[in-house]
Amino acid sequence: MSEIIDMAERRMSASGGSSETQIVVEPGRYAESVADALEALSTSDRVELFARGGVLVTVAETAMNGTPLVIRLTASALRELMGTAATFVKWDGRAKANKPTDPPLALAQTIVDRGRWPLPELIGFAEAPIITGDGRLIRGPGLDQDTGVYLTHAAALFGFDIPDTPPAPHEASEAAARLWDDLGSFPFADEADQCAAIAAIMGVLAAPVLSAVPLAAITATAAGTGKTKLAECIAIAAMGRPAPVMSLGRDPNEIEKRLGGLLLDGPHVACLDNLERPLEGELMNQAISQGVVAIRALGASKQHHIHARTALLATGNNLVVRGDAVRRVMLIRLDAGMENPEQRRFERDVVADFHADRARIIRDALTITRAYLAAGAPEPNGHAPLGGFEPWDRMVRRPLTWLGLPDPLAPSVSLREDDPERQAMTALFHALRATYADRIATSAEIVADADSITPRYDQAREREHPNLHAALETVAGDRFNARQIGYILRRFRGRHADGLTLQAHERFGPSKSTGWRVVEC
Repeated sequence: MSEIIDMAERRMSASGGSSETQIVVEPGRYAESVADALEALSTSDRVELFARGGVLVTVAETAMNGTPLVIRLTASALRELMGTAATFVKWDGRAKANKPTDPPLALAQTIVDRGRWPLPELIGFAEAPIITGDGRLIRGPGLDQDTGVYLTHAAALFGFDIPDTPPAPHEASEAAARLWDDLGSFPFADEADQCAAIAAIMGVLAAPVLSAVPLAAITATAAGTGKTKLAECIAIAAMGRPAPVMSLGRDPNEIEKRLGGLLLDGPHVACLDNLERPLEGELMNQAISQGVVAIRALGASKQHHIHARTALLATGNNLVVRGDAVRRVMLIRLDAGMENPEQRRFERDVVADFHADRARIIRDALTITRAYLAAGAPEPNGHAPLGGFEPWDRMVRRPLTWLGLPDPLAPSVSLREDDPERQAMTALFHALRATYADRIATSAEIVADADSITPRYDQAREREHPNLHAALETVAGDRFNARQIGYILRRFRGRHADGLTLQAHERFGPSKSTGWRVVEC
């Protein structure tokens, strides 16, 4: 009986006389305590907690410039927040009453480890007002529940001057003209490149609500042309400061680690600076075009499924884009037309101007998209959307062509022609066609024919099919074998190059292996 009376007294002590959330810590109700703590954390207006990729996080904004930081919570850090969200009490037998106590560390550890919480998912950050695909303007600070995008408090200050009424087409044209003038100091190779720079500004602003945004690759024929300065201007429009830069290095494993760490931190914009190697890689491609990517944190075995909403920029001299990355890149070409472009003077301090005019630049970029959506999002004649980037195409590329500006993807056509993988594939197709005509050959036959050597009368030795051997060396290196060539041919199966295509014939010949034939298409 005394135990029942004690229990009743504890309940009354925990709930009576205070509006503050109280959680009783006592033996036998551990699961209830976990549930109570989670409810207190999720409903408290003094704590901001989010789920992100299976990790419990909170957000902090730096005092200097409002930069948002994702803080992955440990048990000890969560314990402090639990004490902020609720008062924990424990029965004191001597005083015959519940007395305040520290949140149990084991309770915090359980919450951190459980991997699921009644909390909103943090998808990404926005450091400027953004517009959704249905035309809704997001300009209030904090997490937008519909999109999972966290708008910083500093970003919300730029939303006051944006009218609620959607702009008219002539306002969009005027906004585009101002953005065109903002970028007029840069030596673009063509008007389409200048339009691509405007598209890059619009793209980084819209990136938090888009699952895929093409990487804006800024290239030039020589150093000192203004690539880094242009990347800074694009990032300043989105964040008010230059983007964090990252070098890729040469080790593919190191590249994956660096890029994975970048995506876990989730900055609004990031720049791959001064690339000296081809832009390629599986994680790179996924980060550009996939809504969710699986990343393993450095030194950990657990994979995190992260919404990749970081808009990527890249700079490099005569930048090379390879393989599947080609269709994921929007090229911006700069050409000063002089031997020493670093000696060229800009007409004005364009970076300082972007800082000073940032509010207007944001408003102009949003005006173009808002006017297009308000007009019913008409599809320009002959416009083929970029596959895999349809929402970006609708909110960035189509509004610009709707205004009569050049297609921002026009400069990217040259990427296919310059793609080393495509060039190697084309050379291989021609070599196979010249060697075998319409005949089917297995990978083992192809390797044997490429290695076959004919002795000459002067005892010199020469290859019977030098073009075939050279083509195989280009796609596979100087020590190729039948299995390796078979994998490469499977990757090229069904693709078209220079009027030729590669066909596969399963279970061909006595060996029942795959046979290959290049035909005209």
